[in-house]
Amino acid sequence: MLRCVEVWAQRIRRVPQFEATSRESTFVPGIGLPGRVWFSREPIYIPDVVRDANFPRAPITGREVSNSRFGLPYLVLAEKTPFHPQKRRAEQMGKPKAGVAALRAR
Repeated sequence: MLRCVEVWAQRIRRVPQFEATSRESTFVPGIGLPGRVWFSREPIYIPDVVRDANFPRAPITGREVSNSRFGLPYLVLAEKTPFHPQKRRAEQMGKPKAGVAALRAR
């Protein structure tokens, strides 16, 4: 299950209701933009989330922010620090951590 832990927004464009809804939401593989990216492990672009049948936050999105979104998967190989000055063996780095980054398209 994925959960929103941080939101970045420009100071001139705050989206309080969308942020609150995002923080309260959870996503399973295949559901919503984060779930679809997590499931496919591929970048996904949605030109109009308000008209998308698989975007649970669409009613809030249409009121506060633009309607297009882009999501991309990322993988972090080190648990504490992704970059280390010394080379490490794979077994020293811990389990890979995966996540989803979603961006508002302009």
